[in-house]
Amino acid sequence: MIVLPLVAIIIAACTSFFTISFGLKKIGHKIHAIFHVVSEKSYETRITNVILQNHKDKPVCVYRLLAVFEKKYTLELKKFNEPVIIKPFEALTIHTDPYSKLILNDEPYVPEFNSSEIEIYIELFDRVVLCNTDSYKRTTLGEMQILKKTKKFNGIVYNDGVKYFLCYMHEGQSKTAFIHKSGHISEDWSLSYNFIKPKNNEITEIEIKEFLEKQYINNKIIAEYKLILNNL
Repeated sequence: MIVLPLVAIIIAACTSFFTISFGLKKIGHKIHAIFHVVSEKSYETRITNVILQNHKDKPVCVYRLLAVFEKKYTLELKKFNEPVIIKPFEALTIHTDPYSKLILNDEPYVPEFNSSEIEIYIELFDRVVLCNTDSYKRTTLGEMQILKKTKKFNGIVYNDGVKYFLCYMHEGQSKTAFIHKSGHISEDWSLSYNFIKPKNNEITEIEIKEFLEKQYINNKIIAEYKLILNNL
């Protein structure tokens, strides 16, 4: 007699909980913004794009994108002729336009883009909403950026450890192998020995030629070859 009413109370409580939870997801606005700052030679340093993430279960219609500096200076980042719609739980990237300079009270104004006090707002039809904001500043890459340098021989990437390029003919096919300073032979090489032991720390041209003549040329395993020094 007591079990049924208790079950009914639990079901009603769970239903109310989920109803309130789903309702809260539709009430108000919760937008997360991540903005990027870039410096270019022809343009002023600026917020170049903003990623807006909608954390509510309802669409958001954005009419303007704004930035506020020092808690009091407002800059219009983007104004839309037609509102941009951010779907529920989706993200949207908005790109801004470059400008030559900013003016505040008839004087040039240079925002402090490294400040953590930059706020991003979106203007809706009837209100302005503050976004939760994070920033990623490309200007911090600058001189410390790691660059890639790629060197190839016959289409194969190599590094400074390669001392010689070996181009040879085997079974009617032209092949390319790399001989490292240590004497190790790599890449297009499938013959019996893949290492030439140098007398000193680095392999020499004479040692390579003696090895090739003895093991492969005299036995006609390799028809012909060309040894090229890697000019570091």
